[in-house]
Amino acid sequence: MLPRRSWSSGAPPFPDARDGSLAVRSRVVRTETHGSILVRREDERTILVRMKGFITGPLVNTYEARFRATLGEKPTPLWLFDLMDIAGFEPGAVPAGAKWWKAFKEQDGTHVAFVTHYGAARMAASALGFGVGLKLLVCASLVEAQAALALLPSPPEPVIPSAKPSSSRTEAKTPTSSRKTPRG
Repeated sequence: MLPRRSWSSGAPPFPDARDGSLAVRSRVVRTETHGSILVRREDERTILVRMKGFITGPLVNTYEARFRATLGEKPTPLWLFDLMDIAGFEPGAVPAGAKWWKAFKEQDGTHVAFVTHYGAARMAASALGFGVGLKLLVCASLVEAQAALALLPSPPEPVIPSAKPSSSRTEAKTPTSSRKTPRG
């Protein structure tokens, strides 16, 4: 039986598998403490956001203005969101990122192709997409995401109404025959 130990050190004791002695579980230390964000327009209807490193709320807030500027005035219905190179994110990054999702939806955004292997990021993106009302495509690679978005139909071209015909225009009348043709 293991001796009783106080948890005053902050971490509970765990038995060591090799010799039966007590070991203390250490905290996981973040290896990367900074991140970067790339925001660019891929084509007329697609925007790309690529995040790398450790993503924080202040970092996401810093790039929000650039994201909105890249969205511009034109409708942007498709968003490639590449998170394959993130080391993690702090909880404050999610509410900061929610502003991006709302801005995208306001620009007539419809689909987000989300590329990541990180389960917590997929879960956060699913909640944000559902909350804002965007369709989320989870993909394993950027190439797969680009192919999936290429299969989506383009938005319809705006219909420009033609001018009404003027009332001064006369229609040509053709003579009609009152004679019936026999059916055969």
